[in-house]
Amino acid sequence: MSLNDTLPDSEAGNSTRVVQRQVTYSVKNDPPNNPPDVLLLFHGLFWFTFHGKDECEIGIHNTTQGHLIPHLHPHELDITIWEITGSGTDQRKCTKQAPPIHIGNPKTIEGIHIDVIKPTSASTGVYVYEKKGPFSRPDSNNDPRDWRWVLDFEQAPFYPGGIKLKPETVNPVISINHGLFYTLHKTTSTFDLLPGSGAPIPIGNVAQYIGANIFLEHDGEVRLTVRHSFPHPPTGRTLEWKSGTRYQIDITNDCFKAQSHCKFEDPAHATNKKKRNDFYLYYDCFDVPRGSHEIGLKKSGSGGTATLPDYVCIDEREKKYIESNNDSPCGSVVAGQGGNS
Repeated sequence: MSLNDTLPDSEAGNSTRVVQRQVTYSVKNDPPNNPPDVLLLFHGLFWFTFHGKDECEIGIHNTTQGHLIPHLHPHELDITIWEITGSGTDQRKCTKQAPPIHIGNPKTIEGIHIDVIKPTSASTGVYVYEKKGPFSRPDSNNDPRDWRWVLDFEQAPFYPGGIKLKPETVNPVISINHGLFYTLHKTTSTFDLLPGSGAPIPIGNVAQYIGANIFLEHDGEVRLTVRHSFPHPPTGRTLEWKSGTRYQIDITNDCFKAQSHCKFEDPAHATNKKKRNDFYLYYDCFDVPRGSHEIGLKKSGSGGTATLPDYVCIDEREKKYIESNNDSPCGSVVAGQGGNS
């Protein structure tokens, strides 16, 4: 599949199409089988990169803290682990494992490892889910779980010739050795891309929450390790397979002010990117290729109430946030060629 299949030719700029290179991730066409033994949930400023089916490395955007002057949109890194019992029954119960791992400034740690020990034979390796066949934005009939709802900075109409991420802005890194990645939840609001010149490009919904499914053998486990700088010991949790029990690991890098999610003044503002959403912050992480422009993300239309899938755990504060904040999503992005051009 050509990477430009994600947009109609008229929107992808067919007459001046840039040669696009092969993506670095591996694809599965079978849809996610839910619920998994362990669900990884990602929300906030993250860069997803892949090394084939061997590993997913997620760069944590880190440019909004550590300055003398407070940032307009400060983001904080947090990890919450849920234990879920009674799945699929009226007795389903979500319990947070205490205490949550509050990191705050990503620069205060050296990395996060998610090691899957003894995944099922059918779920080994790292893959993304894409429904077989074309995926054309802004068609809302595409599978809502399709990975291609995630905005890829190395596909048209962004920078198909590739970008080079600045390592100092996307550290530390989360590494994962097994899992099927997909769009866990997309916005109900619709969006345009603002290419710098020319008409806005309608892209429909965008990915807001990313999920990764992990299935374990009966003697398998998932080991979460947060590495701190010497001499501080690592923080670790081990989630062992148990009959009738599932787990969910939330990893978020969200914007907070006064202990509340940031509110953006005008998600549909025509010119001021900082009033719309925090998408503009991704441009801290690379230099725009010569001859290209910064691309903005602007709300184009409102949708209905947003709800996460029923197998996902969420507390009341986050539930209210997701139901109300589709206008200014804090969604992760992908560098589909690896971000090393």
